[in-house]
Amino acid sequence: QIKRPAVGVLSRGTGGDFARRLQEVYPDAKGWRWIGHTRKVPIDLGFVKMLSSKGARENRFFLNIADVGLSGEVVRRVNAGSKSLGSLEYVIATLRAAIQYRPPQVRLRGMEGQGFPDKMPLLLFIVANGRYFGSGMCIAPEAEWDDGHFQIIAAPKVSYLSLLLQLPYLYRQRRLTHSRVYYGSVSSGVLESLEGPIPLGIDGEYFAAQEVAFENHEKAINILVPHGGAP
Repeated sequence: QIKRPAVGVLSRGTGGDFARRLQEVYPDAKGWRWIGHTRKVPIDLGFVKMLSSKGARENRFFLNIADVGLSGEVVRRVNAGSKSLGSLEYVIATLRAAIQYRPPQVRLRGMEGQGFPDKMPLLLFIVANGRYFGSGMCIAPEAEWDDGHFQIIAAPKVSYLSLLLQLPYLYRQRRLTHSRVYYGSVSSGVLESLEGPIPLGIDGEYFAAQEVAFENHEKAINILVPHGGAP
């Protein structure tokens, strides 16, 4: 068996969403001084296999979230900006992306029985190992990073206004109640573009793909948490 080093997480990103969940579970995991007094906890690791829009194959791991569609386009815009405004960068990028985003037509495979449409003009598809994205939005309130599954949130193209009215749910750590937002729990699946490239964000890194396959590697990595923290 391969021995892998444990990963210590310090929040230095624009959104800090993985660290937000870490500090929620382990309140002492703030700052950096606790790094000298730690223990190891195994968590799941997400794995993405992509066929890029240029025909190249790429693989990436992720700890927190892979987000496809409009939120992937938001990642592109945030990364292209100065990031000097912190969390506000996500708000500005989301508003600009919503104006210009053209949803690709996609097919969902390997997720039968979850109630998702087989095909749809893709607005959002979230593969959540963690709970937060977009600098504090709790998009996946039931995601657990050590259960061998992702929480999936999928939505076809709908009225932006109808989704904006749902935003308070994200900050109350509750599921969206929109009739065309679908939730499921899977360990793997595939999104295939039928028309247009798929914008994809993987833990804050942007890609454009023709096909995206994801799978959960259960408890494949150890993270460091405060020695006296929660179980």
